Amino acid sequence: EKDPAVNRLLNQGTAKVTRGQSDPELATLRYEVENFVCDGLYAEGLSRILSTYLSNLGKSEQPGVWVSGFYGSGKSHLVKMVQHLWIDFVFPDGAKARGLAKLPAEIKELLVELSNAAKRSGGLHAAAGTMGAGAGGSVRLELLAIIFKSVDLPEDYARACFIMWMRQEGIEDQVRKHLADAGRDFDFELENFYVSEAMAEAVLAARPGFAHTSADALLLIGNQFPEKADVSIEDMISKMKQALMRKGKLPCTLIVLDEVQQYIGEGKDSLERSKAVQDVQEQVCSRLGANVMFVATGQNALYGTPLLQRLQGRFPAAVELQDTDVEQVTREVVLKKKPSAEKTLKELLETHSGEIERHLSSTKIASATRDRGLLVQDYPLLPVRRRFWERVLRAVDKAGTGAQLRTQLWIVYDAVEKTADLPLGNVVSAAFLFEHIKTKVLQSGVLLQEISETIARQKNEADGELRYQLCALIFLIGQLPHQGPADAGIRANAETLADLLVTDLNKSSADLRKKVPELLEKLVACGAVMQVEDEYRMQTREGSEWNQAYLVAMNKLQDDAGKLGSERSQLLKTACSDMLAKQKLTHGACKEARKTALHFGAEAPATDGTAVPV
Repeated sequence: EKDPAVNRLLNQGTAKVTRGQSDPELATLRYEVENFVCDGLYAEGLSRILSTYLSNLGKSEQPGVWVSGFYGSGKSHLVKMVQHLWIDFVFPDGAKARGLAKLPAEIKELLVELSNAAKRSGGLHAAAGTMGAGAGGSVRLELLAIIFKSVDLPEDYARACFIMWMRQEGIEDQVRKHLADAGRDFDFELENFYVSEAMAEAVLAARPGFAHTSADALLLIGNQFPEKADVSIEDMISKMKQALMRKGKLPCTLIVLDEVQQYIGEGKDSLERSKAVQDVQEQVCSRLGANVMFVATGQNALYGTPLLQRLQGRFPAAVELQDTDVEQVTREVVLKKKPSAEKTLKELLETHSGEIERHLSSTKIASATRDRGLLVQDYPLLPVRRRFWERVLRAVDKAGTGAQLRTQLWIVYDAVEKTADLPLGNVVSAAFLFEHIKTKVLQSGVLLQEISETIARQKNEADGELRYQLCALIFLIGQLPHQGPADAGIRANAETLADLLVTDLNKSSADLRKKVPELLEKLVACGAVMQVEDEYRMQTREGSEWNQAYLVAMNKLQDDAGKLGSERSQLLKTACSDMLAKQKLTHGACKEARKTALHFGAEAPATDGTAVPV
C-alpha cells in the first residue's frame, strides 16, 4: 500500500513520550497517529484507560493505570497515542488526531463521551514525560516539570514560577514587547533572568511600583523565585493548580509518566523513589479530585517485583501488553498491500505453494493451513521464515532487551525496502536477519569476533554471497534450543539450509539444492565450519564455546533484574533455613524445646501454637 522506496519509519520503531513541537517531531507524531494499529491489546488498553476515567468521574479520585509489557512491546507508543487522542491534538494544517487515526467504533464513542464530560469542566488537558529526565532526582520537581512543559512553561521550577507570576499580574505580553522593542530575545533573557538587567527593566516598565531601580528589581526577582532542589507537597499542589486551572476550573487531565519502573530502579535509593512516586500520585489524586488521572509504564506488572508492589494500591487498573500483536502491527504498518494487487500476488503464490510448503516441513514451524491466508499479507516474507526469525530473536536475546516489536518492525521494513525493486515472486532470504542483528550479538558476546570474521571472509571466495549466507544461517540455527520443549527440530543440515535460502519462487530450487552440499563441503575443507553427522556448526578454536556460554550467561544475568531478585531471594531463604536449623530454641525455666517455622511475606503468618514463626 505504501511504496517501500519512499515509506519511512520516522520514529525508527521507537516512540518517545514528548510534547515536542518542532517540525520533525510533528511529522513523526503524525506518522505515528496515522499508523497506530488500534487492535488487539492496544485497543483493549486504550479502552480500559478511557472507560476507567469516565466511570470514576464524579467520585473522590481516579485510580491510576499501570501499563506493562516486555521491552519494546509498544508501551510508550500506546500512552503517547492516548495522550494525543485525549486532547484531539490539532496539527498545523488543521488535521486532528482523532480524525487521522483508524479507531474502532467503541474507542470513538469513549472519546466523544470524554469530550462531552470536558465541557462541564475546564476542557481537556494531557501532560506526559519520561521520569528521570531531570529535576535532580526530586519526584515532585520531575512531575512539575512535566506539567509546566504541557502548558508551554519552562520546565525549570524558578523560571516557570516567574512566568506564572507575570501572567497573574497581567504583564507578560508587555514584558515580551518591551524586550522585543529593545532587540532582546525573551528566551535568552529568561534563561539568565537572575542577572538580566534587560528583563528587570522590562518588568519595571510593565509594573513601575515593583522596585526603585533595575538592580533592586533583580534582587527582588532572585529572592522571590529562587532555585530549588525540592519542593513540598503543598507547594507542588499549589503550582499544579496555578498551571492547570482554566477560568477557575480544572480540566479533565491525563498525566502520563513513562518508564517509571526504570526510574525507580534497583539501587540503594530505589525504595525511597518508589515511596516518593506513590506519595505524589496519592496526594495529587486526593487533592485535585477525579478530574486527574495518572498513567504510568514499566516492563513488569506491579506484582512482579517487591519495589513495584508498593504501587499496587495507587495503580489498581492494569494494562498488560503481550507479543501477540507484533505480527499484526508489521502487517499494517509495513506489509499491507493494495487491494488491486492482491489477486495477482495470490495467484502467483498459489502457483508456487509446493515449494513454499516444502520449507522446514519436518520441524515444528512448518507450513500450516493458516499460513495460506497469510501468504499475501506477509509477502515478501514467508510465514515459516517469520517464525524462524522470531525464534532466533528470542534465542539470541537472552535478557529480553531485544525489543520484539521494535526489532521486528525495523527488520521487516528493511527487508521490504531491499526487495522492493526485485520482480514479483522474489522473497526475503532467512539469512537476511544475520546482517541486521550482527552488531548487537557481537556486543553481547553471543557472536564471537572470530566467528564473525570467519563469516565475513566468505564473501571474498567464489560463490561468496551464498557461502556467506550459509555460514550466517549455520550460526543462527546454532543459537536455537536443541532439546526440551523449546526445540523446534530445526537443524543446520543441507536440506534445511537450502529451504531457508530460496529467494526466487519463479525459478526451480533444484540448482540451489544441488549447490548447497557442494559449498558446505568446501566450507568444511577450509575449516570455516565443522560437520557433526549430517549437521553443520561454525568452527571455533579450543575454549571459545566455553567463553561464549560464559559471556551469554553473564550478560543475561546483568540485564535480568527479575532473575537477580529471584536468585537473591532464594539465597536469603536458604541461608535463613540453614541458620535456624542450627539453633536450639528452648522455652521457659524448664527449657522446653520449640520448633521454628520460617515465613516470608508481608502478611502475618498463621500460628497453630506448636511452632514459633520467624
